[in-house]
Amino acid sequence: MEELSFHQEDEKLVITNNSTTLFPFVEILLNGQYLGVFSIDKKVSIPLSKTGETSSVLLVGYKTSEEGTHAFNYKHILSNRKDYRKVEVSQNYQPGDVLVACDNVNGLPYGYMGHSAIVVDNENIIEAVITEPIVRKVPIKQLTEFHPIHAHFRPKNAELGKKAASYAERYLQIFKANREKGIDWPYFYFSLKTPLEDEWTYIYCSKLVWLSYHFGANITMENDHLWFAPEDLYTVLSHSQDFDLIYKHPNYQFIIDM
Repeated sequence: MEELSFHQEDEKLVITNNSTTLFPFVEILLNGQYLGVFSIDKKVSIPLSKTGETSSVLLVGYKTSEEGTHAFNYKHILSNRKDYRKVEVSQNYQPGDVLVACDNVNGLPYGYMGHSAIVVDNENIIEAVITEPIVRKVPIKQLTEFHPIHAHFRPKNAELGKKAASYAERYLQIFKANREKGIDWPYFYFSLKTPLEDEWTYIYCSKLVWLSYHFGANITMENDHLWFAPEDLYTVLSHSQDFDLIYKHPNYQFIIDM
């Protein structure tokens, strides 16, 4: 039996804890929008929209058991409800394309942090995320479905895009080989002291895109201050003569300059 189960009652979603595991800190998002922080002892009830717009519920937080404390996330798709994520998005992708989302699955409302990844073929991206494996190749739709409020950029020079994508592929292979050898670097961390050119100390989503173009295609994206956030990536690409904007969600907006 799953630790958590989901049951719809009228206009409520009831989340039941079926185990002895404790869920003391759980952030709940409806359709990617932040609802609040909850503690799930036995069960918790979440109100749903009466108009049927809510199609997915995401839980992100920590759980505690005899094995220790671990991060977790669950996604639940509601039955008989509209899928608000069916927006008109790009259907054609090329190596080196960059996807930059301004929405989040980590508890923040959209416009504050975001996420980004580099396309390596017409079906897959390579991205850096907070959970292991922190560098991974996943289908493009995994980003577009979890991050519908995103922008899609394409390098005007297709060969440079391929070179950037090739770097990302090599980075992933080295990362996997390091993990097999017991080498923990890089860590997922937003470092202000480590230069962007440092490939193997710390990594995060937009830094991976930066590295791919810096080392793979000899295109160095300028960072204004602090760390190179998804907001910086979007700003740079929006004003770059080397990239075209292929698609942008109508609600796309970054609220703060990271």
